[in-house]
Amino acid sequence: MDNKFLQVIAALLVPPLAVYMKNRKFDGTFWLNIILTMMFDVPGVLHALYVVLKK
Repeated sequence: MDNKFLQVIAALLVPPLAVYMKNRKFDGTFWLNIILTMMFDVPGVLHALYVVLKK
């Protein structure tokens, strides 16, 4: 299995974990995703998928 596949699964289940797995640090992207996830999971999932799938 590819690491990107695991990141996509993590983005669907635990969005902040996927952002952390991609960036390997607690930066502004991570904290933005925490806030979006707390607002109602869907924005956090979309943001995490964007972060994981962009090149």
